[in-house]
Amino acid sequence: MKSYTALSKSAQRSVYYFRCSSGPRRPSLRQHATCGLQNAYSCAEEKKVTFKELGIDKDLYQKTSGIRFRQHVNPLKKELQEPTKPLDWRAVYDDPTKPLVLDIGCGYGRFLLGLSKVDATRNGLGLEIRDPIIHRANEWAKHLDLDRRVYFVRSNATVSVATMLETYPGPIELVTIQFPDPHFKKRHRKRRIVQESLVTSVCEILAPSGCLLLQSDVLGVAIDMRKKFESGHGGTLRLSDLHHDDANIFFEEPSMSDDEDDEDSEWKKRGWLKENPLPVPTERECLVSEQGGEVYRVYLTRNQE
Repeated sequence: MKSYTALSKSAQRSVYYFRCSSGPRRPSLRQHATCGLQNAYSCAEEKKVTFKELGIDKDLYQKTSGIRFRQHVNPLKKELQEPTKPLDWRAVYDDPTKPLVLDIGCGYGRFLLGLSKVDATRNGLGLEIRDPIIHRANEWAKHLDLDRRVYFVRSNATVSVATMLETYPGPIELVTIQFPDPHFKKRHRKRRIVQESLVTSVCEILAPSGCLLLQSDVLGVAIDMRKKFESGHGGTLRLSDLHHDDANIFFEEPSMSDDEDDEDSEWKKRGWLKENPLPVPTERECLVSEQGGEVYRVYLTRNQE
């Protein structure tokens, strides 16, 4: 059987959407909206992945599983080009001076909720452009008594991170961009969340010694994120020390079209991290792992001033 990266682009898209469905075929948008979370829970439960200990149990999934939403939203829509204004941080968090974890493209929000369960020293902010699941994630936070430490906002992070976070009183210690929408078609890559403007904003807001995690199960997307941050960070970022231990890394760089390749990359020479350096995975990470897929990770650290 061919490896994922040896498949054609159309075959890679099929594998990606198969993983999304957690079933024998890709669902329609309507099916995906109504059953995606239930399928995710069922698949994880069957494979002994305990979502409950990561922050949300099955009962809570069922209470809030009936909403419908579009799985893919065009971030270039006019309404999503207006930067999100800074929040009233004291109205959002009990202690807004705590360090902040920013999850860009937070999806269903379970990662931040699970992280807050195991780390009460930091606040969490999730940004997502699909409004219905933002409302649901905030409801989950209330059910879990985390609503004064974790908050989810509808926002196009590509245009909003700098203006929204400029007034946050505490340090921004961790930024994550995990399994973003791949937008496979070349003409749609301008819709990908990691663009030059986001790279600049993340480098500006990240505290000295703060960390940035990039990960995807689509190799071309992971390479694209790595390439954009390496070329655009202006000397503010470096690879985490984890990348300099050969036991922690692996290499997988198939021949790709010129627009996706990054032959001149220094970061490429230190490979992809084998393991997630954070204590909590995302739902998609669980599914990809259980289905035998590969996850491509880069972990970066901001240089001291």
